[in-house]
Amino acid sequence: MTENKPKLDQIKVTLLNDIMDVLLPKIDDIPGAGSLGLGKDILELTNKYERYRNALFTFMDAMSLDPRYRANGGFSGLKISQQEESLRSLEEYVPKTFETVLEMVYLSYYSNPQVQTRIGLEKPNPQPDGWVFPPFNTKILDKIKSRKPFWKNIESI
Repeated sequence: MTENKPKLDQIKVTLLNDIMDVLLPKIDDIPGAGSLGLGKDILELTNKYERYRNALFTFMDAMSLDPRYRANGGFSGLKISQQEESLRSLEEYVPKTFETVLEMVYLSYYSNPQVQTRIGLEKPNPQPDGWVFPPFNTKILDKIKSRKPFWKNIESI
């Protein structure tokens, strides 16, 4: 039995990339979120979590109803100020949906190694491949070493 999940066509992926570039624009040497190619990460989230999938499709549908979007040849045909205004309108009219889409964009953007390096969030990987433990402090065993054994010594039996 196959699932009838809606799919994003190339036009919607392009729109999503344009929107992500407005939400998280280029900063210095780091491209905007859409230009980083994070659309695939967004698609992974939508395939894995129904709430993200529902929010993204509701968001895209609401976006396509915006008269500015329709009159000017699509979102990318708008001036940046119009794009921002369009997104502000969506945030006002569908706040939970907008918040969920923004959450997906943030998750994807701040998980990107290039962005993490840029903002100084590099951390060692968790065990076993690289987590660096502080040196073991043997003094914490001094109290235990001073106690008499509470077990039977098998060798003496």
